[in-house]
Amino acid sequence: MLMDADGAVVIPQDCVEDVLSASRAREGKEATNREKFESGVLSIDLYGLREELAPLLVET
Repeated sequence: MLMDADGAVVIPQDCVEDVLSASRAREGKEATNREKFESGVLSIDLYGLREELAPLLVET
C-alpha cells in the first residue's frame, strides 16, 4: 500500500513491476509535455484538438 496526502492505493504484489513501468512512462511523457508547453506549444495543438474544436471556436 502507498499513501500520501491525497489518498492511498493498494497494488497487488504481482502487478508492482507493471505499475512502476507505467508510472515511469507517464512521468517521462509529462516531463516532455511540460517542456513543450514552456516552449510555447498550446495544449490544443499538443493533444491534436484544434481540428476537432475548430467548428466550436468563435472568431474574434
